[in-house]
Amino acid sequence: MTEVADLQAEFVKLGRTLQCDPSELQFLTPMGWPAIREFRLVLTDVITEYTRERFAHLEPLANIIPIPLIAKLGPTYFAPEMCAAFVSLLGEEKALKVIAKLAPEFIADVAPYTDPRVIGPLIAKVDFATTKKVLPLLIEREEFITLGQFIDFVTPALLESIMPIVPDEALIRVAEVAENKSQYDQLIPLVTDERLGRLIQTANEKNLWSIAFEMLNEVNPENRARLANISAQQSDGLLESLVTAVHVQQQFDLFVPMTAAISEENLERIANLRIMRRDDVMAAIAESAVRTDQWSTLSSLIPLLPDESLRALAASPTLRDASTARIVVSDAVGGHNLIPNVLPLVNLVTDEVRQLIADEISALSPEALDDLARDVLERNQWANLLPLVALMTPDARAHFTTATAGFDRESLLSAMVSANDHGRFSEMLSIAAAMPAAARRLAVEIISDSVYEEDFLGTALDAASQQAVWRQVLKLADSLPAPVLKGLADGASMLNLDGVYHAILSSAESPEDWKTGFAILSGIHDRATEDGVPVEVTVQGKLIQAAVEQIAESKALQNFSFAHALLEGALSGEGVAHGFDNAAIKLTTTARESAAALAEAMQEAREKALGLLGRAKQILNQPPKPKPTDPDE
Repeated sequence: MTEVADLQAEFVKLGRTLQCDPSELQFLTPMGWPAIREFRLVLTDVITEYTRERFAHLEPLANIIPIPLIAKLGPTYFAPEMCAAFVSLLGEEKALKVIAKLAPEFIADVAPYTDPRVIGPLIAKVDFATTKKVLPLLIEREEFITLGQFIDFVTPALLESIMPIVPDEALIRVAEVAENKSQYDQLIPLVTDERLGRLIQTANEKNLWSIAFEMLNEVNPENRARLANISAQQSDGLLESLVTAVHVQQQFDLFVPMTAAISEENLERIANLRIMRRDDVMAAIAESAVRTDQWSTLSSLIPLLPDESLRALAASPTLRDASTARIVVSDAVGGHNLIPNVLPLVNLVTDEVRQLIADEISALSPEALDDLARDVLERNQWANLLPLVALMTPDARAHFTTATAGFDRESLLSAMVSANDHGRFSEMLSIAAAMPAAARRLAVEIISDSVYEEDFLGTALDAASQQAVWRQVLKLADSLPAPVLKGLADGASMLNLDGVYHAILSSAESPEDWKTGFAILSGIHDRATEDGVPVEVTVQGKLIQAAVEQIAESKALQNFSFAHALLEGALSGEGVAHGFDNAAIKLTTTARESAAALAEAMQEAREKALGLLGRAKQILNQPPKPKPTDPDE
């Protein structure tokens, strides 16, 4: 138990032995309670031996004097201290009979002066009717130290009998000053879960947490795990008090290892306590975990912490210091199954620590990287891993991309959903764009099929973010078959087309991007035409100019229907009159009445293509006309 409690208990016991007030013994404090206990036991042996010599002539008579006479004379003529010494002269059988005849009050008077090494073996053999009368008296007198001396001699059967008559607070008080703490491992299994729960509640109500913590320090891991789980099942208010007491009494060295024994459901309740959002608490937890080499244990708590707690943990001196952060990262990556647990911190730690994590991951074997990719996905931490991919070495990044390409449809969909839900879809697409064609095709099909459910193409994004997504989509869809691109176009046609057109035309960078972009826009154009629904979009003039330039220079682009529609609409309409500047230009795809009419129109557009391209080049070589000053023009 606590040093203070053990020390005070020894002063009380030594005071009884020397028949003095415990306060007179305070000068022995520097010796420490173990030395004082040893001194007390030696002194007790000396006194016992002296008593034996003084009473030696009575020993032959002790077993001759009738039991009723002893029971009558003892309380009447002898002090409790002398009676305690006299008990040792009796044989066990006669002593038990004498005890049964004594008044419970007198037994309670004598008990504090007995030597447990002499009387202890009788404890379990005393008639329970007598025990049932004496025990409440000792508890009422707060003789917890006396009771604690006999804990070694309490048998399971006796414990089961006396537990109902020992109040919870008294039980804790006895435990505080128990002579032999190792006995708890034999006693705790005999206490029901319900009773242990009540003891925990009593520790909270009576502010006895310090005793409870010290008890936990003394029991074996199995009992500690049981107590941890029972504690975690209590009310949120009690858990708040428990963790607060752990923090105040600096017991995180005890708390952190116990989290390994707590179920995920209850661990999540602890993670969401108000006190777990405090900077000083999270700093103390992190420091304890690293110092006691328990970071791997603590890591199971991290994914359950709310954002405020994660920020507090990431801001702790332990994770901001490069040397201690390296220990944390090494522990997590060394057993790479722990990496998903620390990933929630990736976006909150310093750039140095983030790079450190990426470097450690890069050092993993290809097989470990494969396992990591699937483990991270299964534990719903995919989005938190994505920022690290760009920081990995080229070889590790390439292997991680290969591992991602090996996902089946369900797994790849899960990864894309996770990235999209956390605003990291562009980073996911940059990985997907580097995958082989078969995997890229699967990714595009997933995007096309999930327009309504997941909004992978960014309907709700701002213009810059949507452009970043489409830039990656164009690379992802590069050189894929026309039917796949048509599926992507069908999906895109369900979105806000102003945003789609702007994003595609502004995102295309390479000739391959332009080709893929025109294939998608042509798919949107063709579908609208087939459905008889005009597509009317507003695009900046400079984007149309850029598109026209690409058409003029690329024969491949001239084969797309959107190219014809763009040239026909932009060069023959008001777009020419206003010039190619930043003004918004409205493009309209005219609805056709039939497929035959569409085919005829397309043929006519092809025949006009060369002439239109010539006119486009002439226009492009002219300086732009000044903007009108009248805002209504």
